[in-house]
Amino acid sequence: MKFLLEIMQKNARESTTFQDDSPTAERREELDLLTDNQSQELDLPTDNPSEEPDSPTYDRPEELAEILEVLDQEALSKFAVETRQKQMLASLPSNPSCSISAKICLDVEPMFGTFNILFPIVFNDGTKWLLRLPRTGTADDYDISHAAEVESEPEILKMLRQETGIPVPEVYASETGHDKVGYPFVLMEYLEGDVLQNVWFSIEVTPSTLQERRLRILDELAAAMIQLQKWTFDEGGLVLVDTPGKLESPAAQSYEDLVPVWEPVEPGTKKQSPANPSFELGPFQNVEEYFTGHVSHRLQTPNLLIRQKGNLLLVKRMLAWLNLQHGAAQFELAHPDFGTRNCMVCEDGHVTGIIDWDGLQAVPKILGCLSYPEFLTRDWDPNQYDYDPNETESDGLPSIADDSPETLKFYRDIYLSNIEKHLAKWHGVEGNDANVTELVSAGATTTRRSLIFGALYSAVRDPCSTSGVARKIFNEISKIDQELRQQASAADTNDMGSFQAPPNGTMEEHDEVVNDTDDEDDFESDQLYFYNIITDIAAGELDPEVEARIKGAFEQFMARVDEGVY
Repeated sequence: MKFLLEIMQKNARESTTFQDDSPTAERREELDLLTDNQSQELDLPTDNPSEEPDSPTYDRPEELAEILEVLDQEALSKFAVETRQKQMLASLPSNPSCSISAKICLDVEPMFGTFNILFPIVFNDGTKWLLRLPRTGTADDYDISHAAEVESEPEILKMLRQETGIPVPEVYASETGHDKVGYPFVLMEYLEGDVLQNVWFSIEVTPSTLQERRLRILDELAAAMIQLQKWTFDEGGLVLVDTPGKLESPAAQSYEDLVPVWEPVEPGTKKQSPANPSFELGPFQNVEEYFTGHVSHRLQTPNLLIRQKGNLLLVKRMLAWLNLQHGAAQFELAHPDFGTRNCMVCEDGHVTGIIDWDGLQAVPKILGCLSYPEFLTRDWDPNQYDYDPNETESDGLPSIADDSPETLKFYRDIYLSNIEKHLAKWHGVEGNDANVTELVSAGATTTRRSLIFGALYSAVRDPCSTSGVARKIFNEISKIDQELRQQASAADTNDMGSFQAPPNGTMEEHDEVVNDTDDEDDFESDQLYFYNIITDIAAGELDPEVEARIKGAFEQFMARVDEGVY
């Protein structure tokens, strides 16, 4: 199959795993030999013991240098040891004399999540923890909302561990301020495996083995995500946990303003400002407000270009045509960034953990726990999608940064089947119970529609995605519009072809009627062109008849989405 050939051609991503193939693997073996009553420093081995090890190099040196400059590593190691000793004394009160030490492994490449950076911590008895550092933890970027999220996440994880079977790490300790070690942090359970991204695109296994792993991943992710259905809300917004197991009502969410802020650096060049301002939206009273709140904010951007305004207003029209429903329990919990870097997976495809739950939100159900994972919908956001089978690396092998559209559609269908299967289990019946069948069918529709709703949300949220998403959906609409007009033209021609002249008429009059409907260039010269449409919308000059055509084609487009065409 084509998608399997693409998989084998996929270049290996740079590994971010913390397994024992790291530069410190030999030392790890030594650590296993240490006893609990030994206290030793964990100096990393070098080729020449008399020389200091080279400074580590990272993918994002500037970002990490800023963090490590203020992080008191000695104080953090001491705190980790004290926390572990308390755990050991609580579980092994008969052995109070045990002594341990810890080493923060800053010599390995950390794992970069969307919102956090993770380093392993290794104790002298071989036990491993994870150190999680928020990427917005520097004093200049860190505010009350960030602190609230860091403080809330341990309780969120505790709640998920107690109330669901979703694989999430245990949190051992956390600090929201800068006083203790100079930087906010979380100490948490070490998760075996690698980030999903590296397992998904591995070229170190056969196509059949990789396929088996991918199918297992999709099945376990679907089984995990549907468990978030148990929490529903009448409003949308940021969700925090103030006491164990108690969710606060959704609150306003702080968003980074993704509208690029440019500052000149030299004549003729521009660069993006390193820190864009933030703004707050929410809590959202209904689903429509959740989407259009971002549109309203962005329409206030100074010096907005005509095409930018037109793109936003076209997306806003599409949302209006969807007739977003209002009512109770219209929001539910969803992972804030359900992507490949926040899922840990073993080599065999079993999901060992889902991380980065800070910023948990109550979102519209159409974007909630039944929606497709982000990595299966990238082809509907051209700004994110990077599929090019003709691109090659320096070694001459094809460089495929994403799966093909056909492959992504294949795996969306697999994921949808998993959602249906686990929904049936969730509702307690796997047979033909009519009510369960109806609930499963409604859930499947939600999953299918999340493909387009997710793309539209990216369009209203991220300025870099707006034009690409709007154009992609519009192109589908335009093709459907042409199909409808061709069908109407053919139908009219058939009707006129069977027309019989009335007794009082003449054949010349009949020929005139037929010829008037036989202009094959009529519908071709009246095609919908994206730039013309967004320009007219921005100027408030869109012809009502043209808008009716676009709306009708969009409704047909969504009907095809519901049928599983895309």
